Amino acid sequence: MAYTIPEGEPEFFISGDTVKWTRSDLTDYPSDTWTLTYEFYNASTSETVAAAQYLTTTAYLITIPLATTAAYTAGDYKWNARVTDGTEEFTIDFGTFTIKSDVAALGGAALDDRTNTKKVLDALDAMMLGKASKDQMGYTIAGRRLDRLLPSELILWRDKYSRMYQSELVAERIKQGKSSGRKVLVRFK
Repeated sequence: MAYTIPEGEPEFFISGDTVKWTRSDLTDYPSDTWTLTYEFYNASTSETVAAAQYLTTTAYLITIPLATTAAYTAGDYKWNARVTDGTEEFTIDFGTFTIKSDVAALGGAALDDRTNTKKVLDALDAMMLGKASKDQMGYTIAGRRLDRLLPSELILWRDKYSRMYQSELVAERIKQGKSSGRKVLVRFK
């Protein structure tokens, strides 16, 4: 089966995979005079990737080699697509994608792919049950360690993080093209 290079930026990719996509909608920025680059970033890193190959004067091929993606940290990233001709530069598009961990590269180590919200929620639950690890007790919310919060504060924070986590689950379902799972009740008169 032949690999087909997708049109447009990926929604996600696996760390350690070669990633390719094309952009063929840039008729105002022909590749014989313009250069297309992508900048992507999150709170801990920033990367720039240039379109190394031009399929036609208006179609760009973007390739990130496996050796490069293997060094990327899993997580959510924002990206900007920019073009320049040396005298002018424009941001032509932007969006988000997720880099997922390469399970094979973990070498049998456990993969904790929970979101930060879920980790905090689990820590709050463990604190309320009296089964929190030292790491969980060391979590901080609003500048205070979990082991320093009053029981009433633990309950308030647990409720807040539970709502946040439920919202993340709904957003993920919608992103995957599934229904939100929420019922909408309607009354007709």
